[in-house]
Amino acid sequence: MINKIIFIIFIVGFIAACDTYPDYEQKYSESYPLAGNYFVKDYLPDNLTEPVENARYYEIYIYDASFEAEKFLWVNAMLRSNKTFRVKTTYSKDNLSFNGDKLPHSPSSATPPDTADRYITVEQSSIIQKEWPIPDSISFKVSVYDEEEQLDTVFYMQGHRATGQEYPYWDNDEG
Repeated sequence: MINKIIFIIFIVGFIAACDTYPDYEQKYSESYPLAGNYFVKDYLPDNLTEPVENARYYEIYIYDASFEAEKFLWVNAMLRSNKTFRVKTTYSKDNLSFNGDKLPHSPSSATPPDTADRYITVEQSSIIQKEWPIPDSISFKVSVYDEEEQLDTVFYMQGHRATGQEYPYWDNDEG
């Protein structure tokens, strides 16, 4: 009899303990759904249908700025083979876009903006949200200026959100 009472108390206590944890609430970054990792290729301004010759996908990162995350985000293309850049720019969640004019390239967070070796203009950006399993697409124009603020290079970056399972959506017009 005493064993049954102990067993019932144990079961009631176990069930009550399970209900004491609050439901998990998913929290997103301030710049969601813009923030994330993307695989992109370079395109020349006069031909947005074919990537630059021998172009390979590389990863870029878009993430919140430490201060004023509701206004600024970082666009980090430091893994590119040439013309790498990392800039802090404004964004719009409503339009799913970001842009900035002659932003200083910051190779690290410790680099003062007035020591930039080049300036970057990011414009005509768009992120198009897709239904799973097609990943979101991204495209934007990048203008690179040298330290005297003379135009050096213009190219477009187009690609898709990294999914962790990189299926051949790259050649799909929808993705």
